[in-house]
Amino acid sequence: MARQPVLVGANPAAQLVGEGGEPTGFASIWVVDWSVTGPGRAFVLWTPTMSRVVATDADLGAWLVADFVRHFGEVAGRQFEPVEEVGDVAVDLDLGRGLQASAGDMEIELDDVAAPSLVDVDGVELGGTTYRLVNVTAPCRAARVRVGGEHLPGAPAVGGSDDEPTSTAFLAVAETWLS
Repeated sequence: MARQPVLVGANPAAQLVGEGGEPTGFASIWVVDWSVTGPGRAFVLWTPTMSRVVATDADLGAWLVADFVRHFGEVAGRQFEPVEEVGDVAVDLDLGRGLQASAGDMEIELDDVAAPSLVDVDGVELGGTTYRLVNVTAPCRAARVRVGGEHLPGAPAVGGSDDEPTSTAFLAVAETWLS
């Protein structure tokens, strides 16, 4: 049976970690060009003390959290019951330069972008649904997240080599989720 697209767009994200290696925050930006729930944008944020989602459409924001973000390793098993808001989500995304996005009092910047590579993974299990994920991903060596003008502590965990860097901050474009 042929897989069918459920979402087409972009999903840059950053997990910040503190000096002790504990996560201090996770931000997931969604630019949805097409989905089974409709198009739109969302800014999802988790910290140890709060979680929020601001989306241009309430149904889209709730669906992204319930079917995707809630099951990502960065928040799976953590207290994650985001306050849902409808609002504007501004996104400036450039695969060569990085990302600047904001929603309400939340902001994220990703930069120091490494060379992109193709990701094509079948069998991604999220909440009982198995997906194929195809995108172009570029690790970012630098990430800053602000809430209410205050920087969240921590930085992305960066590793790998100069030829194949890894990071918990990345740009993900030309992203297609198929079920």
